[in-house]
Amino acid sequence: MKKNILIGFLLVVVVTLGVFSYTGTKASGSLETAVTNNYEKSLSSLLESFEQMNSRLSKLSVSNDDKFIKKELVNLYGLNLSINENINSLPINHSAVVEASKFLNKTTNYYYSLITANKKITSKNKADIKNIYTASDKIFKRLDEMNNEIRYSKDGYNWVENSNVFMADTSTKIDNSFKATNEEINEYPTLIFDGPFSDSIKTDEKIKVGSKDITKEEGLETVRKYIGGKAEVSYDSFDNSNIECYVYKYNLNNTSYYVYVSKSGGKIITVNSNYLAAENSNRTIDIKEAISIGKKHLENMGIKNMEENYYETDSNVVTVNYAYNQDGVTCYPDLVKVKISLVNKKVVGMEATNYYTNHKTRNIDKKILKLKNARNKVSKDFKITKERLALIPTETNSEKLCYEFKGTKDKETFIIYINAKTGDEENILKVVEADDSILTM
Repeated sequence: MKKNILIGFLLVVVVTLGVFSYTGTKASGSLETAVTNNYEKSLSSLLESFEQMNSRLSKLSVSNDDKFIKKELVNLYGLNLSINENINSLPINHSAVVEASKFLNKTTNYYYSLITANKKITSKNKADIKNIYTASDKIFKRLDEMNNEIRYSKDGYNWVENSNVFMADTSTKIDNSFKATNEEINEYPTLIFDGPFSDSIKTDEKIKVGSKDITKEEGLETVRKYIGGKAEVSYDSFDNSNIECYVYKYNLNNTSYYVYVSKSGGKIITVNSNYLAAENSNRTIDIKEAISIGKKHLENMGIKNMEENYYETDSNVVTVNYAYNQDGVTCYPDLVKVKISLVNKKVVGMEATNYYTNHKTRNIDKKILKLKNARNKVSKDFKITKERLALIPTETNSEKLCYEFKGTKDKETFIIYINAKTGDEENILKVVEADDSILTM
């Protein structure tokens, strides 16, 4: 029955595709294009929803804290309602819609029962959640295959011509896509967050990074000093964001740069460029050397005691996340991102908004749980490979001191944050290791 429900859900997507394509053939070319774009947008939205669902469900498999599990179940409850609403809004009358809705309604009600029950999460509950994750993962993989066929077909994919192929013997084709149950999820850079707590700023208030305001002319001198007088710098505009900045531009080695200098304090907040290495360019340095270049660049700017954490490589440019370290404690609120070219060894971008918003010398409380006690809060089947103290930001713009445990379960890597004062599970991040990249989500 469960298998039929999964197949039914996928038929919703496939049959909808056929209906949309058929409509397109009867309309004008522009209408067909609009319908195709609408379908691709809908499929992309479904992929994103299931990506979020899978990520949250996978985190629950390594959690050993009822508070954290129930908080994630609330998020899953809302996500299910959203997906179900989208399915029922599809312009199709098919029994698969009913079956898919039954599947989602059943899991939604199950989440609700766990959220509202004044009981502990049992091993049976965890087994049920794992089964839901397996089902969701199967759906995601099939949707992902379809998305790839649409986007990466050499000659383009004509849904009008191919709709009959999907409609004929559909069950057999979909059944074949479900055979490899234990295959790993394919991760795509566009669906990956670029580091722990990299988007921690949640405020609309104006932020001062210095007690004294500078003039446009003083900002100009700051940029000239930053680049060592290697190019002509000119004023471009004023950026009225959280940190108000003067924006300057210059051109160096056929690359345009824009530098944001804070009006208060005269700090370089952001450096953007249109640098793009040629496709056939050879790398002259490796990731390790690039990380050292980025760290030295920050030190020259006066940003010291930074440690690299996670990085992502794209088109021979590596983006490295550096976090401030105070007395052995990693302070994630104080993050800086630096982009380094693996071809010309130059820094081609920098983002320090988080750092200048949050950075300060902290009075870190030493009256905390012992490491072994915090370790005991982690699920016993989670294999710990690295542990340290870390200060993490919260959704309410406060900070919490935690023990950070990195490890693996079922060939997947996670980071678990245990509150160093209370022993509560504060957060879980999933680590994704792709080619030349180590990221979290």
